[in-house]
Amino acid sequence: MDTSSVQLITVITLAAALAGCTWALLARPLKLYQRASARFALTNLCLVLAILVSQLRTEQTGTFAWVLADSAFLLTVLAYQLAITQLFRRKFRTRLVVSVIGTVLGATVLAAVVPMSKWGLSALIYLLTGACLLSTAITKYRALYHEFTPLVARLFTAPDILLTGLIFVKVMCLLFAPEVVAGYLFTQDYNNTAFLWAFLSVLLLLNITAMATTITRLIMRMKFLAHRDQLTGLLNRRAMSDELDGLWQEHENQQREFCVLMVDVDHFKKINDTHGHHVGDLAIIHLANSLRKHLRKSDICSRFGGEEFLVALPETSLAAAQQVAAKLVINFSQNSWSHTDTSITVSVGIASSTQASSLEMLLIQADRALYSAKSAGRNRAIAYQQDAVYSLTSSSST
Repeated sequence: MDTSSVQLITVITLAAALAGCTWALLARPLKLYQRASARFALTNLCLVLAILVSQLRTEQTGTFAWVLADSAFLLTVLAYQLAITQLFRRKFRTRLVVSVIGTVLGATVLAAVVPMSKWGLSALIYLLTGACLLSTAITKYRALYHEFTPLVARLFTAPDILLTGLIFVKVMCLLFAPEVVAGYLFTQDYNNTAFLWAFLSVLLLLNITAMATTITRLIMRMKFLAHRDQLTGLLNRRAMSDELDGLWQEHENQQREFCVLMVDVDHFKKINDTHGHHVGDLAIIHLANSLRKHLRKSDICSRFGGEEFLVALPETSLAAAQQVAAKLVINFSQNSWSHTDTSITVSVGIASSTQASSLEMLLIQADRALYSAKSAGRNRAIAYQQDAVYSLTSSSST
């Protein structure tokens, strides 16, 4: 083995080991996607093992040494698949992995009993390796496509596809030209400088794209949590304010009417006092889930504070908003809740953007309509009317 090849092997081994240590640090002290990071660390450590074992393989070694070296690389790909599925919360294909390992073990046992070409056995293992990596690339692409953009999905999956292509080229060489092409290019992988540079490049790209994906998903998760209510998962007040600003701009510029519903749980204080704050939290969650279920996908729902929810209905007239609110009130009053003896009821205040001179006034109008519904006996929906007189006095038990 020439000096340049030895140096490149050293660099590749150190790069894989360094990447493994980096993932381990991300998993523990920084607590960044702990399970996925730990599995990426395992992937790099398996790659170091594969490199070290492959250097023991020569033309004179037996079939078992070839199977061991190729299987170490297959193990690396399986660890990578495990890391990707964990990162994107996808289902790990246990049956596929068991089938792959079973096939390799069966072929190894068969080779020990029946004389078998090490070229053919190596081709089989690399064929399975390429299939597993291709499956992982597809999973990764679909997840990235769903969470980001098609361009990001293509760029971040490119190293996986490139490595898959190299593996399948190796399979073709081993099958159709084992003594000439494979003997020159692949059986002496670690004597081939071009192959080593390609291997190093793919190794670095795989780790870089994996880390970029992990950190980007973490940032998106933090952004998501910053705009969500911790208890219900609905938008919080700040995020809802941003959504309302956008709707109001459309209303002013394009005369698109929208309505807001101010929804409040009736006698919420009584629920807390009688059953405890834990049951009160469950009531809030129940209301949030019911709103998700009965509103349109285009409607925007938020927890505006305490037991109060604010719903925005884009491109909805006041009459249509009244129908939506009435259905919500009826749904809550007619469906019992397992944590109390009676059903949870709500009061709803409705306001339309066509009646307000500003966004702040729109919310004031919805709030006044809500208090009117409370004063009228609760368990009802009332729309704001400009010529109506509203009393902002309510009982302490809302």
